[in-house]
Amino acid sequence: MKIAVIGGSTYTPKLVNGFLARTKQFPLDELWLMDIDAERLEIVGRFAQRMVAAKASPFKVIFSTNQRESIKDADYITPQLGGSTYDSTVATQLLNAHYNDLSETHVVNIKNNGAAKECPADWVLEIPSVVKKSGITPSHPGGAFTCSELRPRSVAL
Repeated sequence: MKIAVIGGSTYTPKLVNGFLARTKQFPLDELWLMDIDAERLEIVGRFAQRMVAAKASPFKVIFSTNQRESIKDADYITPQLGGSTYDSTVATQLLNAHYNDLSETHVVNIKNNGAAKECPADWVLEIPSVVKKSGITPSHPGGAFTCSELRPRSVAL
């Protein structure tokens, strides 16, 4: 399996740790790191390679400034998530749930499409949703929420 991560940062090691912790459930072959900043990519990429080598190299870390090359034939493409260890943990959990068809419930941003009454269909809501191989769907479809019940930060235009 190939995963491409767009945008390297100091949070990349947290994401790499998440993949290393899940090698049995998530058979990653190649982790591609892509960034337009070649100097930063070199630092982050080499560090990620050392992390993986320290765990007996269960997958390869490849880095490139070429976006097309990085995403070619990728099974998953994700932007680099920054902010906290939690963000990286959630990202690897979501990928694992999708890949292994786990039908796990996670709070994610998803297009409304009728999940919340009175909200426009094209609004993006942050609501509990089921993540499985076929995609992500609201855990309570069919208007289980109303716009007034959702916290203001849970709705995006």
